[in-house]
Amino acid sequence: MIESRLSSLFGRIAKQKRGGSFGTGLCLALITFLAWAMPASAQGDCLPVRFASGSSSIEVSGQAPPEGNVCFSVATGANQQAAVELVAGNNVYFSIDGLTDAVDQYRFTTKKTTYRIRVGQLFRSVTDESFRLRIAVTGGAS
Repeated sequence: MIESRLSSLFGRIAKQKRGGSFGTGLCLALITFLAWAMPASAQGDCLPVRFASGSSSIEVSGQAPPEGNVCFSVATGANQQAAVELVAGNNVYFSIDGLTDAVDQYRFTTKKTTYRIRVGQLFRSVTDESFRLRIAVTGGAS
């Protein structure tokens, strides 16, 4: 379990759509380490995604394990426009809890809530599958 979490978390790389910088990468690496270091009960099973000030989209990368999935959470305001798209990866899909299952792109109008986006393998393989996911939320403050 710990090896799986460690592999999954260190495999994630988040890069802002607009010119991610070294400082941004360093902050995201620190957030990833802190999320791994916290007990599972304190962090839930999803890595929170936060947009940089002035940015409405972000790309997150990682490794979808053969068993289970990688989860990201995104907090939104009411009546915003959201788009989620797999921009790289083979044999991977994402699902948004309560909205859609096993897709490679999805657009919707948000509620004031936190959405859980889970990335997994479409057909189970014996190795992790790389992916890159773009998440965009526009139309007001999240």
